Amino acid sequence: MTASPLGVAPRIPVFQPLIGWFKAEVATWLPAAWRSDIPPALLAVREDGRIRLMRRDGAPLDRAPRRGSRVVVRPGVKALHRRCALPVAAAAHLRPIIANQIDRRTPWPADQVWFAAVPLGPGTASDRPSDREEPMIDVRLTVVPRAAVEAPLDTVRALRLVPTTLEVEDGEGGWVALPLTGPLTGTAPDDAAARTRRWLPVAAALALLAALFGPPLWERAALTAALEEAGRASGEVRRLAAALEDRKAASAYAERRKSETPATTVVLEVLSRILPDDVWLSELHLDAGIVLLVGQAADANRLPALLSASPHFADVQFRSAVVREPAGGDRFQLSARVVPHAAP
Repeated sequence: MTASPLGVAPRIPVFQPLIGWFKAEVATWLPAAWRSDIPPALLAVREDGRIRLMRRDGAPLDRAPRRGSRVVVRPGVKALHRRCALPVAAAAHLRPIIANQIDRRTPWPADQVWFAAVPLGPGTASDRPSDREEPMIDVRLTVVPRAAVEAPLDTVRALRLVPTTLEVEDGEGGWVALPLTGPLTGTAPDDAAARTRRWLPVAAALALLAALFGPPLWERAALTAALEEAGRASGEVRRLAAALEDRKAASAYAERRKSETPATTVVLEVLSRILPDDVWLSELHLDAGIVLLVGQAADANRLPALLSASPHFADVQFRSAVVREPAGGDRFQLSARVVPHAAP
């Protein structure tokens, strides 16, 4: 064995392979209904207000299900589907980020819905701000209010079964799975009891091994590493949430500026329809929503009334006195405030 640079032999966790093998062996002894790595074999379908139990493959049941069996529930309600674009880095923490955005993307807060977020692929170019090159992903958000599915879930629990997933139509002929457990959605009481029963033999075996071979410091080190990892993940979630808020604020500002700024082409079109044929403009300036007209007209005194009658202009006034030309006609300088969003 090669010595370490400091002259101290490296510490090898000799019991870790043994513990992993023992946990895998114990897991094979547990009933399938207690194991979370086995997909639920039962399907509960709500039709005409009643719950019908069947096998997951659609075949009828040949005997009563085991108490505590895990069930996929199709509650027969319509779900809300939304699509949103997120940074690619958000894929590692998709559920926490979506949960933080639920109340802004749907009519309900996160603690009143069951939801699923499924990445669909790279986001489109329109989803990416023009001043950033950060890659985006397209995410489909499916949301169902908890109040709408409590009745079928309660019916399934009354049968001593454990609902683990909701399945709702995706609007394209398929189904979307909404998990009913997790750190952001809570755990049903029956499911908590099933988890306790499932891990009880493993916990007893691990407690025996820890008492015989495991120094308490190992356990403490593992807990410290888990807390540090959770802290890093939480910081990443907060950073991504802050980035999304900044992007949302920038987008809202750009939209507001666009809506408040009148289009020059619209102003020119309206002026061409309002001004008489005997008006000749030598200058036209549009700045900060104020249009300035400089030119000549056969009768300039009637221009303020013509512009004021249009819904596109307000505060019409002469900037200087009207000058009568010796050759005929009036020279004028006229300003008006452009009213955005008026009908063309």
